[in-house]
Amino acid sequence: MTSAALTIVAARPPVREHVDRMTYRAWVWQHMPSATVRSARMRAFDDFTDRWPRLGDGFQAPLRQRLFERDVQTDCSAGLADATVTMPYLSYLSLVHGVGLDYPLLLGRQFASPFTVAVHQRGLGVDLDLFDSNVSRLIQLGYSPKGAKNHLLWPLGRMLLHRGDPDLTALTLTDLEDLRRGVDEFTALLREDHVRELFARPRTGQPNPDPAGSYFNTAIARIHAAHVLLFHIGQINVPAPGRIDRTNWADNVLPAGVPPKIRAVMERYVRLHLDANLDRPETVRHARDALRRLTQWLAAAHPEITTLAELRRSTPKRSSSGPANSPANTPASPWR
Repeated sequence: MTSAALTIVAARPPVREHVDRMTYRAWVWQHMPSATVRSARMRAFDDFTDRWPRLGDGFQAPLRQRLFERDVQTDCSAGLADATVTMPYLSYLSLVHGVGLDYPLLLGRQFASPFTVAVHQRGLGVDLDLFDSNVSRLIQLGYSPKGAKNHLLWPLGRMLLHRGDPDLTALTLTDLEDLRRGVDEFTALLREDHVRELFARPRTGQPNPDPAGSYFNTAIARIHAAHVLLFHIGQINVPAPGRIDRTNWADNVLPAGVPPKIRAVMERYVRLHLDANLDRPETVRHARDALRRLTQWLAAAHPEITTLAELRRSTPKRSSSGPANSPANTPASPWR
């Protein structure tokens, strides 16, 4: 085959077509054990295909029409409910039949992640065991168990749905960059038209003064977590960028003279928290300052201690001019 022919094949737009009703019904009956869920999935399929007989027309429609299947101005609760029940079919089209979904749709809607077994019953082809392994790895990198899972559900699921491919191991740096670009563009749209108002009602009842900014910050933190994970499992070879709000103090975590084994542990702790976006920069800096005080106390009171394994809360204070545990002649313990 000539290079010209290869170029033509690569340039073809993705085929966006509905599956026939019997094909979808067979899949639903295979993977949905509940009769109630089966009926709901088929009703959603019928409503969606009646409204968009040509799937391509649905993808080209204005975003507000695609986010809600009814007139949300007259029936807000119905609009939100419909937006939820049609996504299982679109997720099926993407991950079972390779129909990639665009980011305005994926970023504008709320829906169950492809990794949510209760909704998809393992029918989408994603490797749930691998996902759980990735969550465990992110926990090892410093995220909390709940935080690690929540930070990965959002970006990994949306990248798979955008690709139209359930293979987690196929995700690349390009996929991360495409998602980040999609978030940038969608945030700009939110500043002009808050299309997510039905999905993002504040729990307190008080309006969010900057919904676009809040959305952006949350999305970027999740993308960063996915980047950290993919780099540390060796799937991409470019590390996650440093925090833009990191200042010079992060390059000078501990004072000079700290024993190497203590320095290695403490510096790794601080930098993991910075890189993983686990806390605000001010919070991490306060922790760093406390660690500096601890090392300064150790150098003055117990220079013989060279590893954290030797340190106990019962470690006595020493002074050259007074007995052990003499507070008058010994630097104050940072644990007081």
